[in-house]
Amino acid sequence: MLAGRDIPLSALDPDRVAMAGPALVVLLVAAIDRVVRPVWLRWSVYGLAVIYTALNVALVHVLSSPMTWPMLRAARGTLADLRSSTI
Repeated sequence: MLAGRDIPLSALDPDRVAMAGPALVVLLVAAIDRVVRPVWLRWSVYGLAVIYTALNVALVHVLSSPMTWPMLRAARGTLADLRSSTI
């Protein structure tokens, strides 16, 4: 997602601070994988993380913004129309 962009070297740069969020999600999924015993539940958490990431990469390339709850709520009607349309 950062290919072709200038990344400043400051540690407190907003882009670097924003990259801490995804890193925390990775650590959270890894912690859940270590703690949770049922294999199906671990794979479910992993699958949800993969689906969210796959959708967000495309969205970030188009909008330069990851999916947020307010954005998802705002698009609710449009997404419902896409589901019900026959193409």
